[in-house]
Formats: sequence, C-alpha cells, structure tokens
Amino acid sequence: MNQQTAKSDEDMERRLAAYVGRQYGAIYAWDRVNAPMIRHWAEALDYDYPLLDPEIAKSTRHRELVAPASMLQVWLMPGLKNERPAGSDLSDPRELFKILEEHGYIGIIATDCDQEYFRPLKVGELITTSTIVEKVSERKNTRLGPGYFTTFLQEYHDEQGGVVGTMRLRILRYHPEGQKAEAAPERPAPPQPGISQDTAQFWEGLKQNKLLIQKCSDCGTLIHPPEPVCRNCQSLDLGTIEASGKGTVFSFVVAHHPKVAAFDYPHPIGLVELDEGVRIVAPLTGVDPGEIEIGMKVVVEFDNVEGQNRLPKFRPS
Repeated sequence: MNQQTAKSDEDMERRLAAYVGRQYGAIYAWDRVNAPMIRHWAEALDYDYPLLDPEIAKSTRHRELVAPASMLQVWLMPGLKNERPAGSDLSDPRELFKILEEHGYIGIIATDCDQEYFRPLKVGELITTSTIVEKVSERKNTRLGPGYFTTFLQEYHDEQGGVVGTMRLRILRYHPEGQKAEAAPERPAPPQPGISQDTAQFWEGLKQNKLLIQKCSDCGTLIHPPEPVCRNCQSLDLGTIEASGKGTVFSFVVAHHPKVAAFDYPHPIGLVELDEGVRIVAPLTGVDPGEIEIGMKVVVEFDNVEGQNRLPKFRPS
C-alpha cells in the first residue's frame, strides 16, 4: 500500500467510524404472529412442528401455540415487493457500504450470523425490529483480498418494547485485488426427460423435426403423452401419426420463479390443443408474454441440439 492509498483509507475509516453506534428503525411486521404462517413455514421446511396440534400445545408449559424460535426473522421479511408497512423507518443501515464501494471494496460476503432468542412468540403478537451498526473492523487481509468487517446488531421487540431476540450479522466488504475475472459459465442444457420404450418414438420424431402422436391401430384413438396400452380399448397395437403441428393455445402460464439457468425469463409455457385433437405442454416463443391469449393460433417450431432431447416450441402462426 503506497502513502497516497494509506491516506485515502485513513480518511475512509474516519467516515466509517461515524456510523458506529448509529441506530436504524423501527421496522414493523406486515402481520401478527399467526398459525397459518407457522404451518406454511413448517411445511416448506418439511418440519413436523408438534405444537401445531392444539392438544399437544395445551400440554406444554406455554399452554398454547407459540412460533418456532427460528421463525423470528420471518415475521419481519418485506415480501416479494420489497415494501414495508406504513410507519416503518426506510433508511438503510447498509448505506455505509457506499463509502467502501467508492474506494474499490466492491466484493461482499456474509461471514457469520448469530441469533439469540429470549422468549417464544405467541399468536397475535406484533413485533418490530431495529438495527445498530455495532462495529467496523480495521483493515484486514483475507484470502479474498483486503477488506473491512461490519457487524450489525438487529434487535426484535414486542409491542411493549421488550427485546424478544437478537441477530448479529457480520459482512465482509473486500477489494478483489489480483483476482482473475471468471469467464461467464456456459449455459447449461435444459433438464433431460426420462425416456421409456413407450415414449421413445415421440423423442426420436422430434430429432427428425416431426411431431409424432401415438395412435391406436385398433380403435383409432390418438394418445398423448404416449402410454403402454390404449386408454380407450386397452389394445397393445399402437403406432404413430405425424401431426400437422398446428393448434391453438388452450391454456398457458408464465413462469417467473424459480429461475433455471437453461431458460430465459419470463418463461411462457402453453397447453396447446393440436388440430388433431390432443393437447401437448410446450414452451411458447416468438410472442411477448403479455400478448398471449387463449385461443391464439400457433404452429410448432423444433429446437434441436446435438446430444439433447428438447420439447418442441410453439409460436404464433
């Protein structure tokens, strides 16, 4: 570090020190502690939370349903719109990171998080949170590069102002000196289907730019997805016909989350009713998701890549 850089960092450290002890908040929870959210959280984590059973809850020292302690942070989440309830302090305790970014400390990683719970939360309670910038370390040399550790202390309060729990979060902002820029990873292939003897003809047809539909040789029923026997007459004598590839959008959905690296988003997926009468699920392409309509006329488009099995796509005709 040269003399000029050292002087610059000293000035930066003085500015950072001014934030230590600064308090932000309060931020209010959107909802009071409630049983449905406890149930949804437990189900999402595949956690068989025993106190959801009223009889078990009555037999505990609490005598009623209380929230799992590790849900503490959940009650204060802003939601998908990243908005806060009226009256919440919207100032950001991470504003001091702008100073570090100005001096090239652009790398960021959370190094540890410690939570402490003082009492369980009962159904009907409304909690708030406030954050204190507890500490900014001196400049440290790490394997990622030189940087500064900032510790935030987040306190959770009940409606009487009592502290029900705390969380300490430590974040490293570092200067990625000497690190080679990583090349952008190659786009992965879409998830590959499981192919059986019954469905193999469909996938082989796509590789030849053919949309093959299974047909019963005895009763003429068209079947999709392919099955081992005719669903109408139970015949085992099954063949295929080549569909025209023309159809209409019978239903559709536009996927936004979760994002899979193999696809572009938003990702429209249609249930297309072919002119032959069967329906097929496939991506929709060549149209803005907001312009897709039920009944829209579409035509098949093949998306073949060597060594991969891919669904056909449908675009407006």
